[in-house]
Amino acid sequence: MNDEYQKRSDRPLIVEKAIAQILAMKNVLYFLHVLLLLGLATACNSQSSIESESSTAPQVTDSPTNPPETTLAESPAAITPKVEEFTLEEVESDDIYGCGLAVWKPDSPERPNFILVATLGEPVSMWMKIDGEIVRFEGLSAYPQEQPGTQFYQTFESLEGEIQVGLEGRFAEQRADVEAIAIEDGIVRIEQAGQEIEIPVVGVQGC
Repeated sequence: MNDEYQKRSDRPLIVEKAIAQILAMKNVLYFLHVLLLLGLATACNSQSSIESESSTAPQVTDSPTNPPETTLAESPAAITPKVEEFTLEEVESDDIYGCGLAVWKPDSPERPNFILVATLGEPVSMWMKIDGEIVRFEGLSAYPQEQPGTQFYQTFESLEGEIQVGLEGRFAEQRADVEAIAIEDGIVRIEQAGQEIEIPVVGVQGC
């Protein structure tokens, strides 16, 4: 009888131990669960950080071994102005008549066509035939004084500013029977778009 009572009195202790073991197991499981959640969270954060770094990292593209060829626009070829002889009738201006200066090629006939014709006085106007058209110029320097045997140089520029002309020569001895003075050893220099040509000339200045 006493043994049976002793067994019954021991049952609460066994139950309490079992309950304590179960609670202990629950704590262990809860702790493991918490560790598992922390591990997953850490893994997710690491993955997000890696993805963020990969998205913000500069993109490196393979550059070609040979850089693309640069095409340079070809500049238009410079055109040498074509100077032609002309007559006074081709100049559509009354300013050309009167006192002035005219030059022509040394090998021209007795009644030559002109390379250059200019007026005397201020302002100085000058005409030439270039590329098939009569072009009007204005004088840029003072008109030379008619001193026999002296050298002179006169400059002109087209009204559009695209052509510059220089005339140099030497005044010959003046004849008593004419109202003009001859021009010897003359040279006309024409410059346009970086191109320059020279034409030997002779001529006359007077009225």
